[in-house]
Amino acid sequence: MFRKGVVVVIINYSDQILLLKRKNQNVWQFVQGGIENDSPLVAMVREVKEEIGINIQASDIILDTYPKWIPYFLPRNITDSDKFKSNIGQKHIYYLVRWNGLISDLDFSEADEFDEAEWVNIDADIFSRIPYYKVDAYREGLFTLLGGYID
Repeated sequence: MFRKGVVVVIINYSDQILLLKRKNQNVWQFVQGGIENDSPLVAMVREVKEEIGINIQASDIILDTYPKWIPYFLPRNITDSDKFKSNIGQKHIYYLVRWNGLISDLDFSEADEFDEAEWVNIDADIFSRIPYYKVDAYREGLFTLLGGYID
């Protein structure tokens, strides 16, 4: 079974993407989280607030949505953990959100999942920093949301 969730790609007005480093690990990702008996939109707003402390209530900063589920399989060491024991992977709906805040505006304290953030250029090699099992899904989501910006 695939756990349902959302991935939120956050870009600023310089067309840079926000990457987040997982706490005590050298892997980076976007905001993402599970859908808990709510709509994908509600889950997206909740996850952004929980993980990085941003309120994204204004509909004018949600630029796009890719409503097709994009799945990836989790590696064995993750599916063996209690949190993911009944799941073979995750599938996400992708959102593109415009936010022009500063890294110093982020608050990691509620979810305590990340310890660093960085704005990176869209054409940067972000995929070398993403966990290998997420790369194809992230590439599909980014290419769909950002079109010709991604190689």
